[in-house]
Amino acid sequence: KHIRDYWEKKVSESGKKARNTLQRIIKTTLNDKGVKNNEERELQA
Repeated sequence: KHIRDYWEKKVSESGKKARNTLQRIIKTTLNDKGVKNNEERELQA
């Protein structure tokens, strides 16, 4: 039983880390797209 509790805790911790990493990747991807769009707008203006 202790081993199962240990692994469940481990899995939930790594799941949290994975979610945070994903959110960071999504945020930077969106930021990159926003920067590119701004550059294109400035070129067109």
